[in-house]
Amino acid sequence: MSSSSRLCIEHVENIGIHYYQTLRMWRKNFLDRQKPIMALGFDDKFIRTWEYYFDYCAAGFKTLTLGNYQVAFSRPGNVAAFADSYKGFPSAYYFISIPEERYNEYRLSSDFIKEYIFPGGCLPSLARVTSAMSSSSRLCIEHVENIGIHYYQTLRMWRKNFLDRQKPIIALGCDDKFIRTWEYYFDYCAAGFKTLTLGNYQVVFSRPGNVAAFADSYKGFPSAYYVA
Repeated sequence: MSSSSRLCIEHVENIGIHYYQTLRMWRKNFLDRQKPIMALGFDDKFIRTWEYYFDYCAAGFKTLTLGNYQVAFSRPGNVAAFADSYKGFPSAYYFISIPEERYNEYRLSSDFIKEYIFPGGCLPSLARVTSAMSSSSRLCIEHVENIGIHYYQTLRMWRKNFLDRQKPIIALGCDDKFIRTWEYYFDYCAAGFKTLTLGNYQVVFSRPGNVAAFADSYKGFPSAYYVA
């Protein structure tokens, strides 16, 4: 398991998720690297857009993105740790998943992604996440959506943009092996989402009784005022 994966697990188990601080750190690191980013062909609008993104998310952190916690969040104990830090507003957990029937075999094996891209990574299944959430916390699921087919299109765009910028990337010191590795990564992942071998889920959850957070879609209908 990589040091980053171990850090994620320890962070969830012992500290809780302070995503606000993470976003502020990402913002600083991003802005500190404006010049090399713009040297790749990105303009000031690109910089300002991402600066706004970091500020917008950090300001309210009503949406909690846990893509980096895919290993940790599929474990019941870690879900309980997260639930304890949960403040009650609707939040979204975003993760790439693998089908439940393949989970155990996948967890104990290796593949291109685990070997070369995300060492120590482990995709959860939707069933593992939802069962851990229901058995280890008071959180309830409000909405589930699989956006995998849209992520396929995103990966194709990333691949094109990446290959269009080969020369400035190589100028940074990256070699042809680096280019081929990432080209294969984009193709490998895109195929997984296009064939529905992989899922890309957004799960919105809240606490029971959090009525104020959700509008009553039946308000104004006679049935909304009927009491048995």
